[in-house]
Amino acid sequence: MERDESEGGIGRRQLLILLGAATAGAVALGLKLFQRSSGPWAEEVERGAALRPGESVEFSIGGDDALLRREPDGSFVAFDLTCTHKGCTVRWNAGREEFACPCHKGIYNRTGEVLEGPPKTPLQRLAVDTREGRVIVTKRIRIETN
Repeated sequence: MERDESEGGIGRRQLLILLGAATAGAVALGLKLFQRSSGPWAEEVERGAALRPGESVEFSIGGDDALLRREPDGSFVAFDLTCTHKGCTVRWNAGREEFACPCHKGIYNRTGEVLEGPPKTPLQRLAVDTREGRVIVTKRIRIETN
């Protein structure tokens, strides 16, 4: 016996629609989380080609903050700005030529190697490719084991 919706309850049809919508939402969220945890990602850094030696620009790749820097010799280097200690976002200090984590005082040198603080591993370096005046940065899958 189907419940009469005029009694203030929810009918079978409404329940099925609600369950269908909830299922679709859960599937979409799961796909988004899977997409964020897999890769690789490639991102063209719009301002990259215009950087002069010593200049840098932050950008987003695969949902994470990253930094592209032009080196004195004209080459490019890029880093994922996620601290390897607890996942905070590190910041590049061009004057000191180091990355600093505001959360737990981790310091990395200009090449991403740990100088001090709790981090045990260097920053993830990203692949940089220049093609036809464009700068493309690629982030590969990083699998961490504890």
